[in-house]
Amino acid sequence: MLFYRTQNVPDICELPVYPDHGQYEVVEQTHAGPGNNYTYLELFYWCDIGYGIAGFESIKCSHGVWSEELPTCIDGCRLDYNAGVSYLCKELSSVEFSISCQSYEPNGAEVLPVCDTPYYRSDLPPMKCVDGNWNYTPACLPECGIKLSNTMITGDMINTVHDEEGWNGRSGEIPWHVAIYNRNYQPYKQICSGSIISVEVVITAAHCFWSDVEGLAPSSRFAVAAGKMYQPWSAPSDSRAQRRDVNDIVIPKMFRGAQTNFQDDIAIVYVSKPFIFNRNVWPVCVDFDLKLDGTYLTVDNLGKVAGWGLVGENGKMSPELQFVELPYVEIDRCIANASPDFRAYITNDKICAGYTNDQALCKGDSGGGLVFAKMQGQLQRHYLRGVASTAPNDDELCKTHATPTFTHILAHKQFIRDHLKSINR
Repeated sequence: MLFYRTQNVPDICELPVYPDHGQYEVVEQTHAGPGNNYTYLELFYWCDIGYGIAGFESIKCSHGVWSEELPTCIDGCRLDYNAGVSYLCKELSSVEFSISCQSYEPNGAEVLPVCDTPYYRSDLPPMKCVDGNWNYTPACLPECGIKLSNTMITGDMINTVHDEEGWNGRSGEIPWHVAIYNRNYQPYKQICSGSIISVEVVITAAHCFWSDVEGLAPSSRFAVAAGKMYQPWSAPSDSRAQRRDVNDIVIPKMFRGAQTNFQDDIAIVYVSKPFIFNRNVWPVCVDFDLKLDGTYLTVDNLGKVAGWGLVGENGKMSPELQFVELPYVEIDRCIANASPDFRAYITNDKICAGYTNDQALCKGDSGGGLVFAKMQGQLQRHYLRGVASTAPNDDELCKTHATPTFTHILAHKQFIRDHLKSINR
């Protein structure tokens, strides 16, 4: 640490003049002011409205030696160090961002935002302070969409890790997948699936919580479990599952279930307690970049869906979590393959994916996420593009000869952003 000595009188701390556009307070010396002498001092600085401190808000002096340079008040921009963001600044006459920044930087300053582990975003440009405001606000998102079953991220390194007792390999394949339960049954009954997108938020289908008689059911009726391999709520083998009550459910105002042909079939679920992220519980990536659709939503490109649905027509519920890769189907082909009664449910916010053979999404799979993988360096990252919505229904418990539809998250970009401030891409 650097120390700065009082120039006039050795071993004496002389109170400095107040900074322009600011003041300080002397700890335990109510009536002290500039020019007074003490053996020991501690000062707390603050600035007038519209100005910020360049330097440290708190400094000390002992026997004539100051712990830091005296701060000043500048007309500039304040840096927000929350949400996993750090900043790098330039030294004088340097073009490299290589030094730590102050809490305030002057007008005209350029700052490079950097995402801290376990947050990420690779395309953050420098910020510039203009008339007391930064030209944009950086956003770092929690590390998402990766499988940690066999890897662990430490800084920029990816290390192999070994499974511990109780970790489920299959749930680690799709660690963002959750089961949604109705608490009116004993034991709780699994009714839908969903995808974790933040520590407290799950995206799923609105129809999971809707009836034409009651409308939106109360959130207290439902519970969520993450990191599960087995469907039953209290399966003994799911020793590391994370179970949560539901605090709130938000659906689009226009959703009316079958009355509106399941248009806007998407819901945001807030859980009662944050998830603890680990190898079996991890968020999927949500990105509203239109270019991703051009990359992923191409004919026969495979997306991945998980669930405990039926294995085949008139089959039995799968006791263990299953996942299947489904090819994207163009909307005109999807409509052409659908039965006349079902075509009305392929609304303009739907995309289609699936086979017409013996693989299908079935009872209990509604709300599950359709994700597509993208290689980024050494990592394969998964992006959520759709939410399992509707499939043709008849007397069979599972219809395997028609293509299911998914609510396209890009069609509900504003709805998701309005209710989830942490996703601001």
